[in-house]
Amino acid sequence: METNINKFEDKYNKLKSKYDLPSIKELNDQFEIYDIIKEKNLSPSFPLRYTRRLMVSLFYGWINYLHNFIMPNPQSAILVRESEAFNEEQKNKVTKLIKEIMFINRLSTKLDLENYEQKDAEFIKKYFTEWKKIKKMILELANINLESWQSDMPSDKGSYFG
Repeated sequence: METNINKFEDKYNKLKSKYDLPSIKELNDQFEIYDIIKEKNLSPSFPLRYTRRLMVSLFYGWINYLHNFIMPNPQSAILVRESEAFNEEQKNKVTKLIKEIMFINRLSTKLDLENYEQKDAEFIKKYFTEWKKIKKMILELANINLESWQSDMPSDKGSYFG
């Protein structure tokens, strides 16, 4: 019995060779394509458009996380505190990263309107590679965030519970 994932793989793999795309396994490892296909019980008719949209969804999901580092909600003591952990240079890096992700998001919106398979393929190739760089930058920022919380922890953890 052919599953939705098998159908998707078949469609994608035909286009993979045509456009020299990353493997579906590589994309799935980064963007959890199979889980979403299973969850929604679908077999996308346009695998490249679908893949591009899933990629952008993941990219865009990081915007709020990053945005809170440069402009936290003043009603949230947690977000304000996290923002204070970043110096101006780091906040400038965050701003630049947000701009890059917003460009990717808006480019995808334009591609939705144009509806060209080849442009979807070009997007997937380019931004799959870019995702690896962006992910590394986000990880650096997440480490700064994590270290800021850890730096205020008491050294004797047992004292919390007596």
